[in-house]
Formats: sequence, structure tokens, C-alpha cells
Amino acid sequence: MQRFAGLRYRVRRSLVLPDGPGLYERPWEVTLFDYVRQDARGWHFDWCGEHVSSPVRHLQHTDGRVGVADANTFIPVYPTMLHLIESHALFDAYADWEPFGLSVGFPLDRLRVELPIVREASGPWARWYADGELALHENLMWTSIEPRRWRLSVWAREAIGRRRLGGIMLSD
Repeated sequence: MQRFAGLRYRVRRSLVLPDGPGLYERPWEVTLFDYVRQDARGWHFDWCGEHVSSPVRHLQHTDGRVGVADANTFIPVYPTMLHLIESHALFDAYADWEPFGLSVGFPLDRLRVELPIVREASGPWARWYADGELALHENLMWTSIEPRRWRLSVWAREAIGRRRLGGIMLSD
């Protein structure tokens, strides 16, 4: 964590809102605070993270995992800080693409097969799949309630990405 101390950057993100697509930008900051707790695997401590009013505390574990706290429970989100930063870079890169909400019955497995995984930003709790036209992000929700549910986001670039996504939706 010490190598990231003082790092500051902004992340743009597009998403589907009830009244249509929306875009927001949030600053992130790696500044340590004074919250330290021990669990069965070691210690975790908090850091500033996203500059928003948030019900979660951003945490760094001594074993390298990055997570959040739900009450006093460490919830893993990314295997390392580098995975988090790479994921933020992808959110920012796809912010200019069109976001899509997925309906029940969407053939998600087919989309996963068509898109290569982005290993630098993926891990057991969040995965990215992307090529030059489509991007898929799936992550486990930030809650200590088990089992954690998967949340999905999809983006398409221009007309060709929308056509491919439409073809996937209609094929199954």
C-alpha cells in the first residue's frame, strides 16, 4: 500500500439510469486513515478511496486484497490494488461507450465466450471481458450477506457493438 500512497486520479463511469444513460466522474485518493482491525488472515486498514458519501469503508488487507467494510467485516473486492486501478482504467475507457442494462434471460454465457477476459483487472470477486466493440463487467455486490449476488454492466461501442450485442440477445 505504501507504494500507492498519495496516488490521486479521476474515474469516469457511464451507467443506465431510469431516465436513460448517465455519466459521472469521481476522484479517487490513496491516503491512509487510522482504522486498523485484525481478522483470521491478518490485518486490514482503511484508506480514503472514492470521494463520495459512502456507507462503506475502503480497506487494504496485509495479504494484498482490497476490499470494503460492512460493519466490521472485511469484504474482498479485488485481489490487489493494481487490479482495482486497472478496473478503474477500464471504467474510464468505456465511459464514452453506450451502457446497457441486461434483462432476465440474457445469454450471458455466450457474451463471456465471445469476449476475452481482461486478466489485469479481474479476479474472484470482479471480472472484465472486453474487445474493441463490447465490454462486460461483473462483480459480487459489496455486502456481508451470503451468498453475495453478481451485478452486471455491459457497454457497446458505436453501431457495430450495438449490432453484436443485439445479435447475442436474439440468438438464444
